[in-house]
Amino acid sequence: MALRKEIEEIKDSAYMRKNSLEKQGIPQDAHTDTETAVIKVAVALKITLEPEDIEISHKLKWNKAIIVKFCKTLQGTL
Repeated sequence: MALRKEIEEIKDSAYMRKNSLEKQGIPQDAHTDTETAVIKVAVALKITLEPEDIEISHKLKWNKAIIVKFCKTLQGTL
């Protein structure tokens, strides 16, 4: 699955911060806010993710990606 490969590449990236994830390519009309977009991606990947698991999420202005910081490491779920 391409999305899983992309997630692994991000995890291996030198820019990856612990408990954070950057996601690009989510159409703006596919969600009402960034938290909803993150949860929709998790559902598509069959990952259990609750709003309480997200510390903060927002769009990056320079590339319109979404960055999300989780409250804890989600090891074993990806």
